[in-house]
Amino acid sequence: MLVSHARRLAIIDDHPFVRLGMKAMLEPEPDLDVVVDTDDAHVVLRAVIEGKVDLVIADINMPGMDGFTLLKRINKEKAGARVVLITGEETSAHLSHAIEEGAYGYIAKTMPRRELVDIIRHALTSSGPLRQKSAEHPTGQARPDGSLPHGLSRLSTRELTVFKYLVSGVRNNEIANKLCISPKTASAHKTNILNKLGLRNLADLVVYANSHS
Repeated sequence: MLVSHARRLAIIDDHPFVRLGMKAMLEPEPDLDVVVDTDDAHVVLRAVIEGKVDLVIADINMPGMDGFTLLKRINKEKAGARVVLITGEETSAHLSHAIEEGAYGYIAKTMPRRELVDIIRHALTSSGPLRQKSAEHPTGQARPDGSLPHGLSRLSTRELTVFKYLVSGVRNNEIANKLCISPKTASAHKTNILNKLGLRNLADLVVYANSHS
């Protein structure tokens, strides 16, 4: 049952089962109402221009107008709608692009329901897009004593190496090959890095890296 202040969402993905699955995950949330469900970017853009949507959840890889292009078009319209990008392959290259273009969030299709809902709610209430959130943090560059920025100093030498690979877009299996370790060990290093930095996922890690160059 919807509440009077429910936020209006649009989901755009070229795979119907992805849209169906996301709608099913959002259905228990009374304050989130999916009002547009389509594979046509022009339908979403029209709904945004007409003021019918508060948040667009857009797949990055779509035929025709992809998620990044739709994000640019929506931001250009200045209609007030925010955009969260979704992807089946979470890479730091995509994350960096999302940050540069002013996305309010980034979701992997494998993400648990609770985390997906949290990211959507945060995107709706955030004071600014990912790039602004990153810019609000002081950078960690050019320390006279050569020390690491706060947070990174908690990482071991091996974890720092994995951190650099992750934010450079290197995948888990490639990291394992480069460091002559098992993929399971590489994944464990990633988990330890996230825990030590108080981050949840690769999206948070890339934002953190951009604010601590």
